[in-house]
Amino acid sequence: MERPYPIDLSVPGDIQFEPLGGPNCRIFFRRQRYGTPIARQGKLIPAPFRHDMQTYRFIVRSDPIQLDINSSGKLNIKALEISVKKYSVTTWIELFSILEMTGSNEFCVEIFTEENQKIYGGKVVNAMLTEAEACQYRNILLMLRGVEQLMIRIGRRDVQFSIEEILSSGDALRKCLDLVNISGTRFSMRLDGLPSSSGISFKGKKIGILVDTLQVGPVGVMFGAIAEITIMESLQDLLLQGEIVRQGIVEPSNSMPIETFAESFGKDVGAAFQIIGDGSGSLLKGRERP
Repeated sequence: MERPYPIDLSVPGDIQFEPLGGPNCRIFFRRQRYGTPIARQGKLIPAPFRHDMQTYRFIVRSDPIQLDINSSGKLNIKALEISVKKYSVTTWIELFSILEMTGSNEFCVEIFTEENQKIYGGKVVNAMLTEAEACQYRNILLMLRGVEQLMIRIGRRDVQFSIEEILSSGDALRKCLDLVNISGTRFSMRLDGLPSSSGISFKGKKIGILVDTLQVGPVGVMFGAIAEITIMESLQDLLLQGEIVRQGIVEPSNSMPIETFAESFGKDVGAAFQIIGDGSGSLLKGRERP
């Protein structure tokens, strides 16, 4: 009998087998031997065979982190496909804290069964990261903690982001946090279209507000900063200088026009000036960090 659609098995190729998993375990990551751990749940995947009874190898997965451990003392840590993952900012902080720990000469990993039996403990002899790589992870952690701070203030801590969505908002995010959180932050901008002969009095410092929006992935944030503002006159133009004097406001973006938000916020703080962005973060793009 001849099959109507014969299967040709003569073509060479690669087959990849994906383990279905193994027993649950707990993984403790520590910066140093007796440091406070970051604990994560994982799956223990033993190797399918051994060369002899004195050798072993197993893989531990705690998405997206994978540990590859063998009896020679080699420990390999990977973060798998994080560019396509989406997590809450709290989870991203945990993951990058673990990755940054691998730059320590005292980094330790311990693995326990669900019955609290320790089945592995290891300490690195040489840091797994260069100082430049460890510094890069520390900078990412600073940015992640800034996003977490914003999400807590607007009640959206559970939102999931890709790491690219967070990193792409980095510079604007840093400026926004400086403006709404840090008293003493200074900024300046030139005023176009308002000649010094306009008859407006610019003498002395006055309270003013800066209002605009910031987009972090799927989340829009309206923010308002409170500053003491001075306007300096020259023959050519006017220069506005400001210094943040107290904590500002952040709210989730909604259908409210940014001008309405600025008017309400300005009345609350008794602002003499309102500096309003175009609703796309234009103030964050144009302000130079002091």
